[in-house]
Amino acid sequence: MKTGMTFAVRQIASAASGHVNDDASGMRANAIWVLDGATGASDVACTPGPSDAAWLACHVSDWLGAKADPALPLLGQLPQLQAGVIETFTREGYGAGIAQEDTPSTCLGLVEYDAARAKLEIGIIGDISVIVATPDGIIRHFTDPSVEAFSAKSLVLWQEARRRGASLEEAWRVVRPAIRENRRMVNRADGYWVINPVMPWLDGVRRHSVPVPAGARVLLASDGYFRLVDVFERYDAGALLERSFAHGLDTVIAELRGIETGDSDCRTYPRMKLHDDATAIIAELVPPLTF
Repeated sequence: MKTGMTFAVRQIASAASGHVNDDASGMRANAIWVLDGATGASDVACTPGPSDAAWLACHVSDWLGAKADPALPLLGQLPQLQAGVIETFTREGYGAGIAQEDTPSTCLGLVEYDAARAKLEIGIIGDISVIVATPDGIIRHFTDPSVEAFSAKSLVLWQEARRRGASLEEAWRVVRPAIRENRRMVNRADGYWVINPVMPWLDGVRRHSVPVPAGARVLLASDGYFRLVDVFERYDAGALLERSFAHGLDTVIAELRGIETGDSDCRTYPRMKLHDDATAIIAELVPPLTF
């Protein structure tokens, strides 16, 4: 008879905010990940992808799923991932003549189940959310808050422009210089951390080791999905996890899009983008099949 627990993925869902989805996600045995890409502050593309952000997010996701050693924990292979991303970007000449703030970046949330120790090993860089719920009702939310202050500063400028009567497009043009300045703070001790194809980022990965029993559930989500908590205040972190499991990710994303569309001028719920790419994975620890 088999013992221990199995990390079972229940659903993966992703919805683009426009014609390109800059999010990516994936899974392998006992591991799941979500990425949220951001294209550089310039209008000039530097990669062959549908967007620079999509190229980078997909490149990282493909590395985790196909190039990482399947016999080793993924979190232990992040140095090889960092080296591989920088090597590819440099070898292909994608960063030639491009300012650092004009290169793409991506956030990453990675969750692995260590069956030998009955622990979830979590690595986060950027504002991806990992919510863990145990059967005794304890809810834990993990994220990287380093970007929050920079996003808030840009949002203040955006709101000021809107109060002066600027359209959504005009307000975005007002904010762009501040966004460029924010991008110069990437991967600095006094800035914020993301995966970048020309700069080291390993020091910015936040690690958590969480003991979990059978029946523990996990929601891994990009900030676009987590808008239901921190922008629209429809749920708290635990309630979002509960709704995601009870109704499915597609239903929750449809609810999210309905709220966004209902506030099409972005005034009731101030935000610089009407919609955002929304990606989520739900998984739980279950007993293995017995024969």
